Amino acid sequence: MDKRGKKWSKEDEKRLLEYIEQKISIPEIAKLEYRTINSITERLKKISYDLVIKENRTIHEVATLVGLPFTTIDEYVELRFNFANKKRIQENELNIIKNQVNTLIKDIEMLKTKNKILEERINEIEVNL
Repeated sequence: MDKRGKKWSKEDEKRLLEYIEQKISIPEIAKLEYRTINSITERLKKISYDLVIKENRTIHEVATLVGLPFTTIDEYVELRFNFANKKRIQENELNIIKNQVNTLIKDIEMLKTKNKILEERINEIEVNL
């Protein structure tokens, strides 16, 4: 059964780690799981990221567990972490801009009201002249 392009289940991930523990090569795992070598490698990177970020495991510990080189995991974790931080920063900046726009809209409405009051006052003064 070809699993290329299919989502990974928790059972698939568990089996993947068991293969790695048994020292089965990534190309062989790809054959056993009917997935591409790239799919296996990318899932191992994702698992690595989760272990480092969510479970506070060291990169060296994770490298041993998933069978990927330390540098591969380190680069992937840094890339994903930087992307997540960049996204958070952009979301914060967007919220700041939205708040500024809302404040400006309120200020404009207040100025319109003040302008109307001033125009009425001017009209009253002109009538009384």
